[in-house]
Amino acid sequence: VILKDVRGNPTGILMERATLLLEGLLPNPSPREWRDWMEEALRYLHSFGITAVHDFSGQKVLPVLRQLEEENRLATRVVCHLVRQELDSCPFELNPGEYSRVGGLKLFADGALGSRTAWMWEPYAGETNCGVPVLAEEELDSLGQMAMRLGWTVRVHAIGDRAIHLLTDVWLRHKPPRYSRVEHAQIPSPDDIPRLHRCGVALSVQPAHLASDRVPAALYLGERGRWLHPYRSFWEEGFILAFGSDAPVELPNPFTALAAAIGRGAERGEAPWYPEEGLSLAEALDWQERHRPAV
Repeated sequence: VILKDVRGNPTGILMERATLLLEGLLPNPSPREWRDWMEEALRYLHSFGITAVHDFSGQKVLPVLRQLEEENRLATRVVCHLVRQELDSCPFELNPGEYSRVGGLKLFADGALGSRTAWMWEPYAGETNCGVPVLAEEELDSLGQMAMRLGWTVRVHAIGDRAIHLLTDVWLRHKPPRYSRVEHAQIPSPDDIPRLHRCGVALSVQPAHLASDRVPAALYLGERGRWLHPYRSFWEEGFILAFGSDAPVELPNPFTALAAAIGRGAERGEAPWYPEEGLSLAEALDWQERHRPAV
């Protein structure tokens, strides 16, 4: 979507795939810039005690990671994920390193809540807009099968209740690769929570998003806002849950995520957002131990 004003003139705001119009016009950073940025980012992650990450920057970071690893300067394990546009040019010949490897495919089923492009069953309040579907059902299925043949996992960005429903339908018919997961799962329909659990996937959620998501949820979702980040419901259903940061959208501070998962906004001096969906500290910390796979 290219947003326009009431006179039909572009506002300069591009949503979802419209941003591809500009990608070819952006200057490419030099290898030195990439390396400097990468080392600065790694130092910042280490300051929080983070030593393993999943990266969604695409294949452009692979040469930098591999160089740092060859120089024994990579002290963080990185699993890189490619996006669908990179499949034809993916450097499949690269052998995985000890600390860096390609391990997954990142797909998008819809947009975001803040821009009202998350794909919903019902329109946003005061609008006829229901959001933006990004991938058709057939594409989700075929790309998932391709990832399975490559031995990769699939990470699918799905925020709106209709996008989550579509993804659930696909995965109930065609089992996803092992350790696949939904990224965000912000506004599921309550009926789809048990259906999605039967797919055997994990949920990668970002509790720190609650601070910003509650504003558009209150304005545009009405009663559906009850199901924004429903961690208690996920917990009781038995999901494997991964608390991520979605950096650089949020800071990669794990304590911020814990506080939001527990306090639901109360830690910021605000009224908790549906506090019945909060977790205790013990529950929030127990995700890893509760679901740790056997070695």
